[in-house]
Amino acid sequence: MIRPEQFEQILGKTKIADFVRGEVLRLSYTAHDLTPFARDLGYDGAPFAWDENDRRHRLARLDALFFYLYGINRDDAAYILDTFPHRARTGRKGAWPLSYQGADSRLYERSGGRGFHHHSAVISR
Repeated sequence: MIRPEQFEQILGKTKIADFVRGEVLRLSYTAHDLTPFARDLGYDGAPFAWDENDRRHRLARLDALFFYLYGINRDDAAYILDTFPHRARTGRKGAWPLSYQGADSRLYERSGGRGFHHHSAVISR
């Protein structure tokens, strides 16, 4: 179980809660009908453009963060990811999805989370 105080930890230069809030905002606020939600998160700009590649990387970073917070190691994380249907269709069992490779697949392994600050222009466009 993730304790609420874990979201107060600093990873790189960003508090975990701020990182998650920013990623969720970017993934969710893609249409004007969600403006009240964006305002509740402190953002007063336009909705974010839908960018499939950007979304894939943001989701990978969130997955990596939550694997880290839950204390799930790399092998167990790969096993968990293998249980999702899209993995079976791609024939990539036991391998990290392309969006997880490189820095994204290693984020959860890094003590102190160095690397998160590179992706956390949290509420900037």
